[in-house]
Amino acid sequence: MTERPRIQYPKTLRNRIEAVEEYVVVNMPRLPYHNPNHALEVAAVAETFGLEEGCGLHDLYLLATMGLVHDRRYVVGAKDNEEVTVDLIRRPLTEIGYPNYEILIINGGVMATKLPPNPQTALEMVVCDADVDNIGTERFWDRNEAFRIEEGVNDKQTWLARTLKFMESHKYHTKTAYRLRNEGKQKNIAELRKRLGFI
Repeated sequence: MTERPRIQYPKTLRNRIEAVEEYVVVNMPRLPYHNPNHALEVAAVAETFGLEEGCGLHDLYLLATMGLVHDRRYVVGAKDNEEVTVDLIRRPLTEIGYPNYEILIINGGVMATKLPPNPQTALEMVVCDADVDNIGTERFWDRNEAFRIEEGVNDKQTWLARTLKFMESHKYHTKTAYRLRNEGKQKNIAELRKRLGFI
């Protein structure tokens, strides 16, 4: 699990984030890859990248929230997970105390993570990079295997070829993610190619 950076949020913002964490832990799917741990990890990475990108406290709080809720609904094979997620999170976020303008920003972050990602704002770029952070880390292999199981792909070579195609077409949206993760991503790509017999 990626450790959350120690950010000194004002009490109101901290309480909201903690309430969203509780909501996500209870309500997220329990799939091999898409589960509360993924949500908590994306939130932590979004905060870390946001700090490196120079975001202020309010933007970091929005990034943490985007990371926590972005996969509130995940059904394998569904094409509308993000759209349904946006609908599902409106009421709980309102009840927790998020004003409508913040919910709209958070919704933008959720929708930006829909594949292929199409972030329009700086915060959306950060959360998109955070969502696939593992591709540039040593966590990649465990997470990729969990994702394979979740997707129900039994042929591991087919899965590795699909993964390689994604990895080679992937582009980072922020300078921070590129600086911190591109070297690791290239190592993982090289290992994928080796396992597929291309090297």
